[in-house]
Amino acid sequence: STLKRLDKIIYLRDKFACYLSKQLVKLGSKCKVCFLKNKNFEPSYFYLIIKINYPELIKRKKKFVEYLELNNVPINGSCREVVTEWKWLKRELENSKTPNATNFRDSTFNLLFHEKYRKFHAIKIANMIYKSELELLEDDK
Repeated sequence: STLKRLDKIIYLRDKFACYLSKQLVKLGSKCKVCFLKNKNFEPSYFYLIIKINYPELIKRKKKFVEYLELNNVPINGSCREVVTEWKWLKRELENSKTPNATNFRDSTFNLLFHEKYRKFHAIKIANMIYKSELELLEDDK
């Protein structure tokens, strides 16, 4: 059953996340993995949040995400779950501005993955993220 394998699944997903993070740093990527770790618990990632740390890429996030999708990087390019943007809820809220949540959403994307991913997957994905960054920034010139 899945419960018997849960500790191993959590370990393998965390290992992949750490390796992907190292690969992005090694390449000099403008993106980084957002870790949810602390000393009290180990996260169980269902997906990885990737933060874009470069204003020109953030401005062109839609195009950046399209590049990644075209290169078969398994992502969810936009989180639609900024609660204050839900149409039905806006009527109920006095102040529906949440700039921190909106800014975070606008500068991140979600990498979809699973415990069967290995180092070569991390290398391939990191290379595609970096290549897409370079292509998009080159297009600006």
